[in-house]
Amino acid sequence: MKNWKTTALSLNLAAVLVFFGLLLVKNEQVISNGPEIYLQLRPVDPRSIMQGDYMELNYSLCNEINKRNEKEKGYAIVGVDKEQLIRLQDEVKPVNDGEVALKYTAGHHGRNGRIRLSNHSYFFQEGTGSIYSQAKYALVKVDKCGNIHIVHLCDHNKKILGK
Repeated sequence: MKNWKTTALSLNLAAVLVFFGLLLVKNEQVISNGPEIYLQLRPVDPRSIMQGDYMELNYSLCNEINKRNEKEKGYAIVGVDKEQLIRLQDEVKPVNDGEVALKYTAGHHGRNGRIRLSNHSYFFQEGTGSIYSQAKYALVKVDKCGNIHIVHLCDHNKKILGK
């Protein structure tokens, strides 16, 4: 009986490790190969007592989405070079060359909530908040589902902070 429990526990642990390993590989592939864009930031609060130092990001793009949008979720099509909103659509595809789809949702309170992109927090080493308080852009990579992966925060000249 004890052997069966040990085997079951070992198999479950192995499955969890494989799952997280595959997730890590997928995220690394996006960061290595995904389209790269800069998203302009609006002022935010760079601290959390419960979670340590981090920055709650508020993208300027979200305000534009909010002005044009009547839906709680969808995809914002953004020009890679021009870094501006081109259109909104319900599906991740179609996108033209030089465009990328970013997934958005309307916060916690339905349509009256704040528009958010898939990643809106940036964690940094404790005590380095003053460096990141200068952030004006987030350098992000985008996966095939429209999720953004924050690579770096940048200053007004798009120079990477904290390097």
